[in-house]
Amino acid sequence: MATGAFAVRRNPSTLEWAGIAAFRPLQVLIAWPSLLFFATLTAMLFRPPDLHFYNLDRIALALLVTVVALRVLMLRQSLNIVGPITLPLFILMGLGLFELLSRPSQLQDWSTFAAKWAVPFLLYHLVQLVFVDTKSLQQFEIFLLVALAYLGDYLSVRIRMMLLIGLD
Repeated sequence: MATGAFAVRRNPSTLEWAGIAAFRPLQVLIAWPSLLFFATLTAMLFRPPDLHFYNLDRIALALLVTVVALRVLMLRQSLNIVGPITLPLFILMGLGLFELLSRPSQLQDWSTFAAKWAVPFLLYHLVQLVFVDTKSLQQFEIFLLVALAYLGDYLSVRIRMMLLIGLD
C-alpha cells in the first residue's frame, strides 16, 4: 500500500493547496491501481461501436502504464518479465512487427497490430504488477465475471436478432 505521512497545517498557502489538490488524485491512483485498471478495461470493452472516440482507450492505457510504473518505482517492486506466456507472445509480436514493417502500411495496420499484440502483451504484464494481493484478485475475478456475463448476454441478443432477420 502506498501511504505517506504529511503534516496538517491550519492555513496552507495557495501554492501549497494547489500542489496538494493536483497530486492527491495521483496518490489515490498509485494506492489503488486496480481501480484504474478496471476503468481502463471498461473504456476498452464497453465503448459503443458508433462512438468514434478511440483516443479514450489510448489515454486510459497511457495513464494506467504511467501510474503502474510510478507504483513500481515507489514500492521497489521487481519486474517479472520472463514467464511462460511472455516468450511466445513476444515472438508473435516480433513476427507481426516484422510483417508490418516489411510492406507499406497504413494507420489502421498499426492500430490492428496494437490491438492484437502490443496491448495484450502490456496488459498481461500490468496485471502481474497491479493484482498482487488476494482482495484485488477477487475484485478482478468479479469484474471479469460481470464483463463476461454482460458481453455474453449482448452476443446472445445479437445472435438472436441475426437469426430473426435471416429467417424473414
